[in-house]
Amino acid sequence: MFSISETAEHRLFNTICAIIGTIMFYRGVIAFFFYDDPRWNLLGLIFFGGVAGIVMMYRRMRIGFWLFVVLDFAVGVVFIFVLQDKWYDHVLPHIMFAALFVPFYRDLR
Repeated sequence: MFSISETAEHRLFNTICAIIGTIMFYRGVIAFFFYDDPRWNLLGLIFFGGVAGIVMMYRRMRIGFWLFVVLDFAVGVVFIFVLQDKWYDHVLPHIMFAALFVPFYRDLR
Protein backbone atom coordinates (compact mmCIF):
# COMPACT_ATOMS: atom_id res chain seq x y z
CA MET A 1 0.00 0.00 0.00
CA PHE A 2 1.31 3.42 -0.75
CA SER A 3 0.74 6.59 1.18
CA ILE A 4 0.79 10.23 0.28
CA SER A 5 1.55 13.21 2.43
CA GLU A 6 -1.22 14.93 4.32
CA THR A 7 -0.80 18.04 2.19
CA ALA A 8 -1.12 16.04 -1.02
CA GLU A 9 -4.19 14.28 0.36
CA HIS A 10 -5.84 17.63 1.13
CA ARG A 11 -5.04 18.90 -2.36
CA LEU A 12 -6.46 15.75 -3.92
CA PHE A 13 -9.64 16.08 -1.87
CA ASN A 14 -9.99 19.76 -2.82
CA THR A 15 -9.48 18.89 -6.49
CA ILE A 16 -12.12 16.16 -6.34
CA CYS A 17 -14.52 18.60 -4.66
CA ALA A 18 -13.87 21.19 -7.38
CA ILE A 19 -14.32 18.78 -10.28
CA ILE A 20 -17.45 17.03 -9.00
CA GLY A 21 -18.90 20.30 -7.72
CA THR A 22 -18.48 21.85 -11.17
CA ILE A 23 -20.13 18.87 -12.83
CA MET A 24 -23.04 18.95 -10.39
CA PHE A 25 -23.45 22.72 -10.77
CA TYR A 26 -23.44 22.44 -14.57
CA ARG A 27 -26.02 19.65 -14.52
CA GLY A 28 -28.13 21.67 -12.08
CA VAL A 29 -28.10 24.72 -14.35
CA ILE A 30 -29.02 22.63 -17.40
CA ALA A 31 -31.79 20.70 -15.60
CA PHE A 32 -33.28 23.72 -13.83
CA PHE A 33 -33.07 26.44 -16.46
CA PHE A 34 -33.25 24.66 -19.82
CA TYR A 35 -36.21 22.32 -19.30
CA ASP A 36 -39.82 23.40 -18.88
CA ASP A 37 -40.72 20.13 -17.19
CA PRO A 38 -41.15 20.43 -13.39
CA ARG A 39 -39.57 17.00 -12.95
CA TRP A 40 -36.34 18.32 -14.47
CA ASN A 41 -36.62 21.48 -12.37
CA LEU A 42 -36.79 19.29 -9.26
CA LEU A 43 -33.75 17.41 -10.50
CA GLY A 44 -31.92 20.72 -10.93
CA LEU A 45 -32.67 21.64 -7.32
CA ILE A 46 -31.36 18.25 -6.20
CA PHE A 47 -28.14 18.88 -8.15
CA PHE A 48 -27.78 22.31 -6.48
CA GLY A 49 -28.26 20.61 -3.10
CA GLY A 50 -25.47 18.21 -4.04
CA VAL A 51 -23.24 21.22 -4.70
CA ALA A 52 -24.10 22.52 -1.22
CA GLY A 53 -23.06 19.13 0.20
CA ILE A 54 -19.76 19.33 -1.66
CA VAL A 55 -19.13 22.83 -0.32
CA MET A 56 -19.73 21.49 3.18
CA MET A 57 -17.31 18.64 2.54
CA TYR A 58 -14.76 21.13 1.21
CA ARG A 59 -15.06 22.83 4.59
CA ARG A 60 -14.47 19.36 6.13
CA MET A 61 -17.99 18.99 7.51
CA ARG A 62 -19.16 15.38 7.77
CA ILE A 63 -22.84 16.35 7.31
CA GLY A 64 -21.93 17.44 3.78
CA PHE A 65 -20.98 13.88 2.91
CA TRP A 66 -24.34 12.55 4.09
CA LEU A 67 -26.24 15.35 2.35
CA PHE A 68 -24.40 14.54 -0.87
CA VAL A 69 -25.07 10.79 -0.55
CA VAL A 70 -28.78 11.29 0.16
CA LEU A 71 -29.16 13.69 -2.76
CA ASP A 72 -27.24 11.33 -5.06
CA PHE A 73 -29.73 8.64 -4.05
CA ALA A 74 -32.54 11.10 -4.86
CA VAL A 75 -31.01 11.66 -8.32
CA GLY A 76 -31.18 7.93 -8.90
CA VAL A 77 -34.80 7.73 -7.77
CA VAL A 78 -35.84 10.60 -10.02
CA PHE A 79 -33.99 9.26 -13.07
CA ILE A 80 -35.12 5.66 -12.67
CA PHE A 81 -38.67 5.93 -11.31
CA VAL A 82 -39.87 9.39 -12.37
CA LEU A 83 -38.13 10.02 -15.69
CA GLN A 84 -37.78 6.28 -16.41
CA ASP A 85 -34.34 6.81 -17.87
CA LYS A 86 -31.59 4.25 -18.30
CA TRP A 87 -29.82 4.05 -14.95
CA TYR A 88 -26.28 3.65 -16.26
CA ASP A 89 -26.43 6.89 -18.25
CA HIS A 90 -27.11 9.16 -15.29
CA VAL A 91 -27.14 7.21 -12.04
CA LEU A 92 -23.87 5.31 -12.38
CA PRO A 93 -21.74 8.50 -12.47
CA HIS A 94 -23.41 9.66 -9.24
CA ILE A 95 -22.62 6.37 -7.55
CA MET A 96 -19.01 6.85 -8.58
CA PHE A 97 -19.07 10.48 -7.37
CA ALA A 98 -20.17 9.38 -3.91
CA ALA A 99 -17.64 6.54 -3.90
CA LEU A 100 -14.80 9.00 -4.56
CA PHE A 101 -15.49 10.75 -1.26
CA VAL A 102 -15.55 7.60 0.89
CA PRO A 103 -11.76 7.39 1.46
CA PHE A 104 -11.79 10.95 2.81
CA TYR A 105 -14.66 10.39 5.24
CA ARG A 106 -12.34 9.93 8.23
CA ASP A 107 -10.90 13.42 7.68
CA LEU A 108 -14.29 15.09 7.91
CA ARG A 109 -15.50 16.34 11.28
